[in-house]
Amino acid sequence: MDLAQVSLLIQSFDRNEERRKEIGRVRETLKDFQRRYPFASNPQTIDTLTADQIYKKGEDQTFFYWVERKLRVLGHITVYANWFENARANSEIFKGLLRDSLKEGLSLSQRIDPHWDSIGGFGGDRTIAKKIISLYFPESVIPIFKTKDAERFLRNLGVDFEKKALSKSGTPYEVLSVGQKFELLNGLLSDSKRNNETLKNWDNARFMEFLYENFPSPDIPELSRREVKPFHPLGLLFEPTTEQEVVYLFALLHRRLGFPYVVRIGAGSSLNYLPVISLNTATTRWAAISLSVGKIIFRLKEPLRSLQSFL
Repeated sequence: MDLAQVSLLIQSFDRNEERRKEIGRVRETLKDFQRRYPFASNPQTIDTLTADQIYKKGEDQTFFYWVERKLRVLGHITVYANWFENARANSEIFKGLLRDSLKEGLSLSQRIDPHWDSIGGFGGDRTIAKKIISLYFPESVIPIFKTKDAERFLRNLGVDFEKKALSKSGTPYEVLSVGQKFELLNGLLSDSKRNNETLKNWDNARFMEFLYENFPSPDIPELSRREVKPFHPLGLLFEPTTEQEVVYLFALLHRRLGFPYVVRIGAGSSLNYLPVISLNTATTRWAAISLSVGKIIFRLKEPLRSLQSFL
């Protein structure tokens, strides 16, 4: 994508004030987390961290509940519950990793490359470690934890990260460690953000959202690339004209659209507007679905545009 197209996307995304406010609210939640678990500013408190405080099923104030759930807006990670159980079972090892990675004066690679793989589920691309580090250093870390995602975003921004690796360190990109790649990619994304007059004023989490929304993974199928067939024998004679008809229609279809649970139904800004928010459990991505009387419009990150495409 050329820079002119990227610039238009930035201008369009910058108009979304609601998302800006949401990130601002979550930033306040982050301050609560840092007060509850002040491990970077007060490392001695790591010593008092108990196994139950690290993770306990059903508890909503544990360290990892905050990391994964309460602060999801500041970077999503895909985990299995037993990974957190592994940290709980190896609490002294985990506390040692916190001490080593949150010390003052370390580079990003030095924070990510310690032996996180000594706990089951914490190795590989080290997404859990990256999320933890981002919560203690939010001003310097753009919360993009998958290496492949960061690489894709830089390609779309016109940045040759492989060439940059050679020029910066003299080392071929492919032989860099996970932490070294994270440090390089994060730095290049930060440079792109800092060098743009609009982006430089954005929160790092807002920049992350912009990248994921506008440069999705090619693994996500595009609706336009496949044949669309009707999937429900609705037998409609007329378009819905009342709020009840719209809700009924959505009740028939929401599971087939990939949103098996209706999480919240609330009143909108007028009597003719009813927002319904559902959770796609297959990808754990949130999607807002706006229903208006007589017409259904889907405002999703997935490639769905209107109900008419399915009928």
